This record gives sequence, structure tokens and C-alpha cells, in this order.
Amino acid sequence: IIGIIQDTLLGISKFTKDSVRLPKNMVMDLLTHYDKFDGNLPEPLYNEDGVDYWNGRQIISLLLPEINLFKFSNVYEKKGYEEIDTHVKIIKGEILSGILDKNTVGKSAGSIIHIINNEYGSDKTKEFIWKTMQIIDNYLIYHGFSTGFADLVPDPKIIDKIKDIINTKEQKAVELLKKVENRTYIPSFSSNPTFYFTSSVIAQEQENTIEESVESEMMSIVTSARDEAMSLMISNVSSDNYLMGMVNSGSKGKDLNIAQIMACLGQQEFEQKRIPKNYGKRSLPHYHKFDDSPESRGFVKNSYYNGLNPVEFYFHLMTGREGLMDT
Repeated sequence: IIGIIQDTLLGISKFTKDSVRLPKNMVMDLLTHYDKFDGNLPEPLYNEDGVDYWNGRQIISLLLPEINLFKFSNVYEKKGYEEIDTHVKIIKGEILSGILDKNTVGKSAGSIIHIINNEYGSDKTKEFIWKTMQIIDNYLIYHGFSTGFADLVPDPKIIDKIKDIINTKEQKAVELLKKVENRTYIPSFSSNPTFYFTSSVIAQEQENTIEESVESEMMSIVTSARDEAMSLMISNVSSDNYLMGMVNSGSKGKDLNIAQIMACLGQQEFEQKRIPKNYGKRSLPHYHKFDDSPESRGFVKNSYYNGLNPVEFYFHLMTGREGLMDT
């Protein structure tokens, strides 16, 4: 089944926020794009300084048939949103609360589009989508939406905290490699510290298993660095940020994209592993042989905002090329 996407999806998420106030002239103008509007407006929700205002949810309710829906919006677990925006509640076609976004008007099962199609048929579904697009796209003419460089600039204090996270994880990786070099590393599958290193003859299968264990732990370290940096950055980006608006509505992008722009790119994966040592037992000629440090195996500590150094750029191109071939 189809759903509302891109510009209209972004617009409807802004339109149905509880903070939206629509004066009568704007409401009447928007409803000129709804051919079944009989001229009777619902009661205004707000009156500020003697002026009546309507909410975007009231306008969308005029387009809905009598359906019921209880669902969480896309921003349910995001910072800076109240319950009236995160809990979507529709009773007999009236939207009582909640921001409409990808979770509720997208392509997913259980969305408004899905319910209307199941209960009222394809013609009613087509009418709802078409009229919603007309009203929302015209609302964007009033309100506008434009992202710029200011939306990409991270808070310097958050950047310092992210650097601390990355430094801590790098130190943890160095300690792991030192254990391997000093023969004090205990594989995750063994509690015996002499399991591997006291043997005079090591079977190839066992050696491979040890290497896989080290790689698994190293991958866990570098992945957690990216995840913690992303979590910290996302929790400190304002909900008014236009990039965040696109992600929160489900129109375009993910939290990871914002983290890569502002925080760090993190581990670059090739065939779901760290960058292999295929160039004379090293990943690139810039490193020594047998170098297994996070940096030499594809961990990119910089963000797009900060800019990548040449080696980080090569690693990023490797994974980008793999993505192109896969798709």
C-alpha cells in the first residue's frame, strides 16, 4: 500500500504539532483546496488576545472518515516532546492528540492510510491522500521549510564530550591489543589464561578462532563508540533543527545520518567486518604491517562537519563502493 512521503510527510508532522496556531484567514485559505468543505468551521481551540486560532489536527480531522486509532508517533522516545504530541489518538475521525508522521500516515501496516483502505476502500483512501497533499503543500507555502549550514553546526561542548568517548574507546582498544601482544589475552570462549599461548603447536583452526574472538571484541568497542557518540549528539540536537525535523517526521534520513554529519562517522565496515588487511598485511600503505588499531582498520573519528583526513576518506570510499555494488 502507498503512503504519504517526503514533502507532505514533513509538512504534516509540522502541521499537527500541538504548538501550531492557525488564524481564520489561513484556515479558510487552506480549506479552499478541499472541495467537500461546506463553510462550517469547527470551534476554535484557542483564543489569544481576542483572536481565535485553530490547530492543524482539526483541519486534518475534516478529511478523515470515522476511524479510530491509538498509536505512538515517530518522536515517542525523543527529547523535547510532550505526551500530547507523542501519543496519537483518533476517535471517530477526530484527531485528539499526536503528531502525524511516518508511523501514522506512512506505508506501514496499521497506519491511517491502511485503516481507511481496509474500512472504506481505495477511493476514500485516494481522496484522503490527495486532499492532504494539497492542504499540507499549501501550508508549507505559508510556513516554509529550508535547511542550511546552521543546522549542521554542533555544540562545541558536545563535541568535546564525544572526543572523550572516542579517546576512552581507543584506549580500551589499545589495551586489548597489548593483551594479545603480551600473550595475556583470554578468548571469550575460554576461562583458561594458558589456553592458547602455552601450546607449542597451534592448530590453524584454533588460531583462526582466537583471531575471530579478538575481532569480535574490537568490533564491539568501535561500534559502541559510534553508538554512544550518536546517542549523545541526538539527545542534544534541538527538535527545532530542520535536519532533525526531516528525520523525526520520517521524511528523509535517520539518526545515524545526523550523527555522521555532526559527531563522527564511526567504524567503516566492509562485508560486515572491519577494513581487511589486504595490502601486505595492512589495510593501506600508510600503516605498518600487522597494525590492528581502530584507526588503521577503518574507524573514522571525524564527522562530515569537521572533515575527513585522506585515509578516512579512502576507507569511507571503500564502504561506499561496496554499497553501490550491492544496490
